[in-house]
Amino acid sequence: MKHFYLFVLALFLSIGFISAQNVCFSGRYKSRVFSSYIKYGDIKYAEVQQISPPYLDENLHMDVYMPDGDVLKNRPIVVFAHASAFLFNDKTCDVAKAYADTFTRRGYVFASLDYRMGFDPLDGTSSMRAAYAAIQDGKSAIRFIKEYADTFGIDTNNIIFAGSSAGGIMALYAAYADKESERPAESYAGLLSPDLGCWECSGNTYKHTSKIKAAISMWGAVLDVSMIDDPNAPPCMLIHGTADQIVPYGTGHPFQFPVFPESSGSLIIDQQATAIGLKHEFYPFEILGINHEFYGSANGNWLNLIGPNQYWDTVTTLFTQYTFKQIQPQTSVIAGAATVYQNNLQQTYTVDYHTGSSYCWTITGGSIISSNSNSVTVLWNTTGYGQLKVTEITDYMAEGNPQVLDVNIMQGTTTGINNLTENQTMSIYPNPANSLVQFNLNTNEHVSIKIYNAVGQEINTIHCQNQKTVLLDVSKFSSGTYTCKARLANGNLFATEKLIVQ
Repeated sequence: MKHFYLFVLALFLSIGFISAQNVCFSGRYKSRVFSSYIKYGDIKYAEVQQISPPYLDENLHMDVYMPDGDVLKNRPIVVFAHASAFLFNDKTCDVAKAYADTFTRRGYVFASLDYRMGFDPLDGTSSMRAAYAAIQDGKSAIRFIKEYADTFGIDTNNIIFAGSSAGGIMALYAAYADKESERPAESYAGLLSPDLGCWECSGNTYKHTSKIKAAISMWGAVLDVSMIDDPNAPPCMLIHGTADQIVPYGTGHPFQFPVFPESSGSLIIDQQATAIGLKHEFYPFEILGINHEFYGSANGNWLNLIGPNQYWDTVTTLFTQYTFKQIQPQTSVIAGAATVYQNNLQQTYTVDYHTGSSYCWTITGGSIISSNSNSVTVLWNTTGYGQLKVTEITDYMAEGNPQVLDVNIMQGTTTGINNLTENQTMSIYPNPANSLVQFNLNTNEHVSIKIYNAVGQEINTIHCQNQKTVLLDVSKFSSGTYTCKARLANGNLFATEKLIVQ
């Protein structure tokens, strides 16, 4: 453990656990905001038994990369398992180093793993035991990271496990394998081989689960997709070449060699995830002449000794964008009046509060007179249109997508919740709404009210005959802003109002 204690001392001196300054717009995680990184190599995370005779003890290590000069202490981490065929171990392979550079410069911590290797290519049982042991190693790496989260300066709620080929298999099993009944028979004791133990029973004894935030599998597979059975399990992204002959895209034997067990690749995993309602993204690639690691590598190292091919940027963009989506805050719709009147220009607006987040508000057509994190009180101008915008920033500096509310500032005065203003022909209450809304009309004539969505499609029509109020259920409407146009029986436009559905 000497190397690990030296790492702890160096890390403490380098970042000092300084609290980050609160800013509204950092660009962190979406773009390269750090100029360099620091690598802490060969940190031991597990003590295991080798999977081949004479079953000697073996130490497993990870390399941890961090943004140089970073001050945050609760950062998301990408854990990466390289391609290997479960035979060729190289946590410093070209792909791992390239992704370490990509993610640390965006503000993530990045860890590249060693894991157990070696099997008899002519023995299916041997290959199964190698894959199972590697999956155990991936899970023990996650437990180690959680145990030393304060030392690494990471948020244990934001662990993304990604892998290529054999590493993609490890990522999928990190997300979905947790039941004893899902253990392959080959992982138990045989005539001359020891029991490998349960999924979480190897490497270290830290009292954590190996639960992760999300999995990213590049050309990976599983033995049986039925283990993916929980729609609330971690989401995943699947990338796979449709002509892959090493790890099947659909159903088949790895390397097209029958001694290896039949496996289900990304196509079948996508079908299973869709069937159970599991959140996931699937990106198949039809590439002529390239079937595996199609961005230009073999077992994680560049084929041409110079760099990747033209598909690297495409895959890396998918990888970085999906990772960011997993850590990005999901800001609620702004709640508050979308139509205001001259005698009630001061209004309060809110969004749901998320622990640790800050909220940056901006306004057009008015001024913010007080702010309390997720709530603001504003004073709108006397007439015209206004706009309120809020951006949520987590305590680990991830920006949410801005929420925008357009506000119609009307002439006239408010006389009551269900009544019209003195100069108004139609009002809607409540607005915003998510269930029943009431349309109030300043006429007894027959009026048709057509509802249009944001792209101008008519989605509903209601009729008022000799009545000044009518109800509409909007509970099945998608969230957004709708235009409501009321016309008299002769076709003349009577009134237009905006309706916001939350």
